[in-house]
Amino acid sequence: MKKLLVSTLLTTAALVGFGGAQNDMRVYFETKGPDTYKDGTQVLDGEFYALVWTRADAFAGFNADGSFVNEADEVVAYAPYAKGGRLPFTAEAVPAAKVPDYADGSFVVVSLDTRKADGTLSAPLVKDGRRVPAAVNGYATASFVGVQAAAASAVLDFASPVSLATVAPAPNAPTPVITSVAKVGDRLVVKVKGTADYLRYNVAGGSTPDAMGGDGIADPKDGAADEESEIELVVPVDPKASSGFFKVIRN
Repeated sequence: MKKLLVSTLLTTAALVGFGGAQNDMRVYFETKGPDTYKDGTQVLDGEFYALVWTRADAFAGFNADGSFVNEADEVVAYAPYAKGGRLPFTAEAVPAAKVPDYADGSFVVVSLDTRKADGTLSAPLVKDGRRVPAAVNGYATASFVGVQAAAASAVLDFASPVSLATVAPAPNAPTPVITSVAKVGDRLVVKVKGTADYLRYNVAGGSTPDAMGGDGIADPKDGAADEESEIELVVPVDPKASSGFFKVIRN
């Protein structure tokens, strides 16, 4: 447990702060499966899916080079995460500046066929820091969900292959700072200052920085009345864990 505490303290300087802009939009998407290629075989593990936004009534599709038939369509996210013939639950953060662009239209989940002649998956390219398919042999529309329906699914809690979660803007909120971390039994008590009383706070954690994600693992707490006052966030931890990484997030 001593190693866990040391790792936590060493990483707080780099990891404090919110997990994204205050008014980012999160898009969640998945498929039920089993998804297949045009030849009827099940999609391979690691195959690409694409979350596409379109203003049209129907998705016009991809060209072989990965461009769109309808140039007005836009890829929100590529997800090379096929597993067991389907796309598992996947989350994508949309930067605040892009949110207004998706105010109407529809989201489309598309399964792609990026296989080579020998039947194996082609190696993806990297463009603008994200993996993209090198070629598109074919595609299939798995889901077509209107933006308003996707937003309603999150609010009304009904099943949808695409759902949205938006966070109310807080552009003037202070930046939270972890001031101390202490182990109490099988929990870490994380003290934080630089909070606002109109926001709720939580802690995201993981065994590595990449594994932290955006879901809170502590009991959420309201912010303090002023930036210098501290709040305490209590985080359950595995006593057997050899390391841990944590960041303060908005709940």
